[in-house]
Formats: sequence, C-alpha cells, structure tokens
Amino acid sequence: MRWKLLRRFSRVRGRARGQLGRLLRAKLETARAWALKDHFEHFWTYKSWRHAGAFLDYWTWRALRSRIEPMKKVARMLRTHEDLLLNWFKAKGEISSGAVEGLNNKNPSGDQTFVWLPHL
Repeated sequence: MRWKLLRRFSRVRGRARGQLGRLLRAKLETARAWALKDHFEHFWTYKSWRHAGAFLDYWTWRALRSRIEPMKKVARMLRTHEDLLLNWFKAKGEISSGAVEGLNNKNPSGDQTFVWLPHL
C-alpha cells in the first residue's frame, strides 16, 4: 500500500486504484493526510495569484482542522511564507529554478556563504 500512497491519484491505475479508494473511504489518518497532500497539488495549476491565495487559505484552514500534527505544521509554515509563495504567481512563472541555481553556483570561494537562495 505504501507505493500507492506515494503517487498522485491520477497516476494510480487498475486494482491499485480500487485499493487506494478503499483506504480513502476508511477515513484513517493516513488517508486524510494523503488526500490533503494530493489536493495541494492543485495549488500550482492556478494562473491568478488571487485564486491561488484563496486556495492556499482554504487548504491551510482544512489542514489546521485535520488533527494531523505534521499537516498542521506544514499549514503553519505555508501561512508564514504565503507572500513568498504568491510572488511566484505574480511573476507569472518568469523566474525559474535555473536562475537560482546559477546564482548559487557563482560563489568564487567554494563555500556556501556568498549567495544562498532557496530552491523554488
């Protein structure tokens, strides 16, 4: 069952989809956490930063009320970084992770103290 939980629902096929469906209907904590994780993938499909922000507010609200401590921790972290996440939508995806990698690799001394930018 572990391998089914590591995939997106759209990528699970055949008998495995039936097994995953039964797991989700069981309302176990694992199933609820997986459903929240799978639902968050829609965040990256939005084109408007306002719609993405509304989705993020709704998703964090659901995660904080899920009674699943790791998901609550992620929701709190997302809320603290909400402005930074929405900046990606405001830039309309013009900033790629390749540019960030290029800046990270420009360090002349070889250590990581020169420029460090998190991966997007």
